[in-house]
Amino acid sequence: VATMKLIVGGRNVGAAARVATAYTEGQLRMTAGLIAANFMKAAYAAVLSTALLSSTLQAPALAADIRTYDGFAEYAADGNKMEETDVNCLIGETQCRAQTFACFSGQEQLGGTGDLSCLKGVVCLGRCKGEQKCATQCFAQYGSSTLDNWLSCAIEDQKCVKVPQDLDYSQINKNPPPVMRNFKAEQLAAGPAAVEDREAGSWYKVLGLNPKYDLYDCQVNTFRKTSASSMQIDIEFRVPRPNAPPTAAWPNRFVEQLSIDDEGNALGRSFHTEGKMFGLTFNENWYILGGRDAADGVDPFWVAAYKGHTLQGNYEGAFVFAKQPSFPESSREALAKVLTPAGLSVDEFFPINNVCPDLGSGRNGGAGASFRDVLDLVEWVRPGTIFKYD
Repeated sequence: VATMKLIVGGRNVGAAARVATAYTEGQLRMTAGLIAANFMKAAYAAVLSTALLSSTLQAPALAADIRTYDGFAEYAADGNKMEETDVNCLIGETQCRAQTFACFSGQEQLGGTGDLSCLKGVVCLGRCKGEQKCATQCFAQYGSSTLDNWLSCAIEDQKCVKVPQDLDYSQINKNPPPVMRNFKAEQLAAGPAAVEDREAGSWYKVLGLNPKYDLYDCQVNTFRKTSASSMQIDIEFRVPRPNAPPTAAWPNRFVEQLSIDDEGNALGRSFHTEGKMFGLTFNENWYILGGRDAADGVDPFWVAAYKGHTLQGNYEGAFVFAKQPSFPESSREALAKVLTPAGLSVDEFFPINNVCPDLGSGRNGGAGASFRDVLDLVEWVRPGTIFKYD
């Protein structure tokens, strides 16, 4: 009840407590989205209290959780302001109510995943506070379209969750690397398919520069020129799940639209794009550094560098496309000649794992919640309630 008071500001707490004590976790998930509109805050609190009901933690384990808790403290120590989440926004009928109830209740009839994986994902991402490797593992463990929809609404569209937002997009246009002259988009969109049963224009990503962004497993990009000034990419990759075999990886597939820039443009880029990944918007400039065309009679490859921006800030990297799952060592010297003018070397790149077994049907084993999740969720909604940040 104390947890619910903190979250709903004391309103309808009695109703929330009665709901929480009368139902099991499974029953809460089945009823949370069906409670009448005038009990929305109570229902919201009841969904959150699911974690309390399902916990098997005893007092010593709770103490251990508190001792090891540090995600939010690190965030505050970096100079970020710990702001309260707007609960009314999360459950407002014209704001994020549908996304919140789908995510926090798990009810499939409300668009949920059938378990508490989305709620666990929200809590997990709260602990990360924008750190990319941490966030990637959260998506690997709990990722779903339900979580994407909640993030898009709560962080970007309605700004219910208060996080620092970097709105300076100008940095991605500075200091572009040198691009290949006379490169044509058709050189990516044409040629033999990299993967069986695919159309021309499909390529493996075989090497990546930035370990945070470029090294997902099983990366295939298929390029299709749609007009004189645009190209579509079908993007596929897998994110390994923690402590799980490759057959349990989380598959992703989405489509990007690349705008083709004129050669010699003032920003020095080959393409640019805007899209969404994991529920959040990104902007990217692409730079084709060079490569070798299939018409040359040897193994073709292309090198693309990029500079990108999200509300969390800027990022950059580079990757190598090839027609086979791994980069051929016979092309190493040719690759070095492409990278050197951009100040890069072959040794800086990491191989991408494109050995892709058939995926199993399981997701994450029917995720439940723990008392630790309640503590972290309260801190996201009302920072400083449980822990103090100097």
